[in-house]
Amino acid sequence: MYIIGGSLKKRRIFSPKDNVIRPISSKLQAAIFDFSFMQENIRDTYVLDLFSGTGVLGLEALSRGALECVFVDVDTTLVKKNISLCKCQKQSIIIQKDWKKSLDILKNKTKRFDIIFVDSPYELQNYSEVLEAIAEKELLETSGYICIKHSTKCLMKDRIKNVHIFCQRQYGTNTLTFYERENTYEIIRKT
Repeated sequence: MYIIGGSLKKRRIFSPKDNVIRPISSKLQAAIFDFSFMQENIRDTYVLDLFSGTGVLGLEALSRGALECVFVDVDTTLVKKNISLCKCQKQSIIIQKDWKKSLDILKNKTKRFDIIFVDSPYELQNYSEVLEAIAEKELLETSGYICIKHSTKCLMKDRIKNVHIFCQRQYGTNTLTFYERENTYEIIRKT
């Protein structure tokens, strides 16, 4: 595994030696950051890497100019190693808890994010629950994006609370679904 672009380009990072963590493929990693809206909006952002595993998505974002990334996972062994390897300690916050408790902590700290990555284990099929929690806790900035990598078999809802799908691409058995937050004017106009 390695960082694809930015200041850490070609930096190799630690990857899992077992099947407990299934890191994102380099093809999907590249696809996420190749979207024009990601290239245009990654600099000077605050990022949440939920279910971070190796931390490759958050580190990729930092490499491309994000200001800070919060890495969340129940096992943070690999992400800690990779943050240290990339010398990104000052820009990184690590929360070693499950996603629900982590989102509560972030709400209490009044953290808000421009980009949220959700690359969860396939056992988690209820992405609606994650999206609802993000929306209810107001963790996404008004112009923010949520990027979810999921099985192509898993159908995603068009709209959940104040977020809606604006881009979706299939890559073999995986799909990338991007949600964006609606602004208050759009919500009022639709009701």
